[in-house]
Amino acid sequence: MNKLTTLMLLFFPLLLFSQTGKIVGTVTDARTGEPVIGANVTIEGTLLGTATDIDGNLLILNVGPGTYNFRASYVGYQDMVVENIRVSVNLTTEVNFQLREEALQTDAIVVVAERPLINKNVTNSTSIISAQDIENLPLRRQITSCIMHMLMEILKRLKE
Repeated sequence: MNKLTTLMLLFFPLLLFSQTGKIVGTVTDARTGEPVIGANVTIEGTLLGTATDIDGNLLILNVGPGTYNFRASYVGYQDMVVENIRVSVNLTTEVNFQLREEALQTDAIVVVAERPLINKNVTNSTSIISAQDIENLPLRRQITSCIMHMLMEILKRLKE
């Protein structure tokens, strides 16, 4: 009796874990046929799912036998549901998706950055100068004309 119990305890988990199937397939763009990288594929009503690889391939292991609905989704594409796919024990089931593009429109997003006037963590002095501040400098025209005069003198000397 002890040997029978021991054998059952050893082989029962193997029988239990071998009662699943496998899902493979691809997710492609319906218009171009290009693979959709990183698309989410889930089995509705379960916690099982995956993301497609660089070639648009998907693989879901340890799917219990039964009939399921599979959903593929990706940003910028319409979700696609393939219904009534039968998964059998120890068999590989293929599910392919062709996602159609979907235009997404949102309101304008405004990002406002605020900075405190005094930063307690700064140990040196800083000053912030805007383009408008530079435009309003009284010496700006004088400096520009001086630089232009120097450049003209350099060009004259190079020609000689």
